[in-house]
Amino acid sequence: MWTCIDGICSWCKADCPASSHIMQCLSITAFTPCTNYIGSGLGLALLAALCNGSFSALAKCDRVRHAQVPPYIFNLWLCVGVCIASAPIAYGTAMRCASVQGGVSGLLFVLSTGASMQAIQLIGLSQAIGIGCGTAALVSFGWGLLIETGTVAQLPRALAGMAAILLGIAGVAAAGALQQAITSQQQQEEQQQGSRPQLGMAAAGADVQQLQQPLLADADAEQGTDPTVAAAAAAASRQQAAAQQQQQWRRIVVGLVLALATGVLGGLILAPMDYVGRECRGLPYQAAVAVGVAAAAVPVTYCLHWLQAGKVGASLPLHPLAAAVPGMLAGIIWAAGSASSMVAAATIGLAISYPIMQSGLFVAGLLGIVLYGELHSLKPHLVYWGSGVVLVLGIVLVSGAGRQQ
Repeated sequence: MWTCIDGICSWCKADCPASSHIMQCLSITAFTPCTNYIGSGLGLALLAALCNGSFSALAKCDRVRHAQVPPYIFNLWLCVGVCIASAPIAYGTAMRCASVQGGVSGLLFVLSTGASMQAIQLIGLSQAIGIGCGTAALVSFGWGLLIETGTVAQLPRALAGMAAILLGIAGVAAAGALQQAITSQQQQEEQQQGSRPQLGMAAAGADVQQLQQPLLADADAEQGTDPTVAAAAAAASRQQAAAQQQQQWRRIVVGLVLALATGVLGGLILAPMDYVGRECRGLPYQAAVAVGVAAAAVPVTYCLHWLQAGKVGASLPLHPLAAAVPGMLAGIIWAAGSASSMVAAATIGLAISYPIMQSGLFVAGLLGIVLYGELHSLKPHLVYWGSGVVLVLGIVLVSGAGRQQ
């Protein structure tokens, strides 16, 4: 009788590495409890990737954009959705896993998603999620390296993976910058082409006026300066375009910083779980995180709103008609992805499940590019997708460099 204990087939030795015993189960056995167990774990990892890459896309839906819902308000409704979706887990565990550690994780989640929503508004879904995923993988690995000594079995592989992750993050950021440069160049060319006919028409108009009004020499002279006036107007237009371009680049820089902050905070969300009992780790810990989210969401949202409004005590513009449904749906999708990722990690091991889950950046990239047209030139497309592949490869290397416990 085939059995599985902690994801290890009964015929496999106790010290068999996770990456090898799963491949052996899939290649040697046909339809056994082991293969079904592993297949469900892979399926849950794929579901987690789909959820992780898609829940943030609702922040850019037409209803939210037309109502101009602030990112922190959408994030508040997202937190409500997380609490609703996690309520069955909390009920099943009788709230016995609620803890200070869960509260810290909940605060980190609220701050991470809040930064993510703002970054999506500034630099787009594909870049914000791509950079966030890579940074989260790097931070979570670094945390494990600092806290649990001796967790790295293959240092060269770990270093290569970290380098690949950094390269992938830089590539994803460069794709957006390249698209912005291409767009700015196209706008400048259009402005230059539009200004030339105006200059020609102004010069022609001045010549006609000089012929029709020979007695008004002074007026003719003034009319003869029309091309100069038009040139000055064109220069002012170029200055305005340069100022707008500078403002756009400033938005990109702020968005990149927020995307990095999303990854740093997101990579630490589950770090406090190392300090709770084993019975409260994994899926039960999500209920503890939801309690922390419920406690932190409103205060964090009020603080962000007061900073935006510049006045303490300003009421929240909740936009319930526009933001409630998509926001709560986003939170439910995230909770489903989080639960799937925890079960998948317990089933097939983190070394295999984590890279699959982080491939959600491709889902986010596809949604951002197809639905919202964030990248519309060939070179940025090539840079983005190539960098995404490098990033996931780095996550694979890092995940496989850990020592099996």
